[in-house]
Amino acid sequence: MTESIGDSPSLKPRHIQDDELGQELQRFCDQFAHCVPDPELLAAYRCANAKVFAHAAGQEHEEQKIILRKALAAKRDLEALEYAWRLGCHDNILTKKVHIFMYLLETSPDHYNKFVNESKQRTTAYVVLGFQGLRSALKLCKGYISLISLRAGV
Repeated sequence: MTESIGDSPSLKPRHIQDDELGQELQRFCDQFAHCVPDPELLAAYRCANAKVFAHAAGQEHEEQKIILRKALAAKRDLEALEYAWRLGCHDNILTKKVHIFMYLLETSPDHYNKFVNESKQRTTAYVVLGFQGLRSALKLCKGYISLISLRAGV
């Protein structure tokens, strides 16, 4: 089994590996942005999670936390899972966490080029748009299957 550079424990900053939010942020960076989280992003992510989930409680929230932990541990496709989960329940923990992550990434100058394309390539844009539509349909199917299997044990 080969290991990518991003998966090598020795190359990840120690503070990112050691806690649950750090591991979560690392997975989001790997899957959604293909970047390495920096300490500023981690600090902002921790702060935002503390504010957003400060008053979150109840049986439903705990079940969602369990499903998210299981998905992270099993290295499921978080994009597919979030897509399917959001269509069934727009107010779920994974969608909120992805929104936090994307907002923090979008406001960072280092990640500007991931959100804004300044090149003029109309034909390529239409091809990519068509591909993304097909990709979304496949991700939705994959997400529903993943969500059903994760909910089975909760």
